[in-house]
Amino acid sequence: MTAKELVEHLDRDPNIKLYFYNPECKHCKELAPVVKDMTDLVKVNTYNEDEEVSDMFEVEFVPTMAIVKETAEGLDYDLYEGPDEIKEFLL
Repeated sequence: MTAKELVEHLDRDPNIKLYFYNPECKHCKELAPVVKDMTDLVKVNTYNEDEEVSDMFEVEFVPTMAIVKETAEGLDYDLYEGPDEIKEFLL
């Protein structure tokens, strides 16, 4: 997903779940069975994708999940970093 595609999506639907991963990452491989069938999760491969989307959410390492939501003040997001936090959120 590019930054432009993300902005277009947010214009249509401001609520989105982004999963930042790298296919070579040990922890990302561990989470792969958990996230593979989640249709509401947009997967951002940090190895192949433009870094702009990762930078928008200040993603420092993978795996990271960003849950974007619309609030009365505008868009906001929560970050879940690392496999344990992500598993706890998803399961």
